[in-house]
Amino acid sequence: MTKLLEVLLCLAGSYVVFSWIEYSGHRWLLHKMRMANRLGSEYLRRMCTNHMKLHHGSDYEHKHHQKDDDPLQLTVAGMVVGFVGTLPLYLVYPFGAKVLVVVGILYALVMYFVHLEMHLRKGWFYARTPVYRYLERRHRLHHLHPNANYNVLLPLFDWLFGTGVKMTVSDVELAEATAH
Repeated sequence: MTKLLEVLLCLAGSYVVFSWIEYSGHRWLLHKMRMANRLGSEYLRRMCTNHMKLHHGSDYEHKHHQKDDDPLQLTVAGMVVGFVGTLPLYLVYPFGAKVLVVVGILYALVMYFVHLEMHLRKGWFYARTPVYRYLERRHRLHHLHPNANYNVLLPLFDWLFGTGVKMTVSDVELAEATAH
């Protein structure tokens, strides 16, 4: 196998892994208190409460950064999942594990800045791209329909599980509806 093909396959695998982590974490940890209660985790309860009550309870567009989804909390939770999953992979396929770690770090950074732009409207360069506009529209719909569009950045599992909301609402209706 050529190195380029190996890298491409590792990147595709990383996309699947992080799409799953994003989907399952957002759907079952940030939107359902059941898992936090079952595990007896105050940390997960706080994350879930912050996300459901503060993040979804405030206007979609913020004037300043709110303490609704603490990036440090989300990063720590993601790192725990990442390390648990990466260690066994490293024992079997070290190169794939290294790619997964690098993609995970890049994903966390991109996710943070994209999500920040969605709510704060800083006017960063990528906000004018069609990919960003598509993702931002999906995320607005998530705020309108919290039980759908769990993937913010990598929508693979919303497509696979059919939890994506049809994007038929006009931009004006969508903006008005998410203004609270």
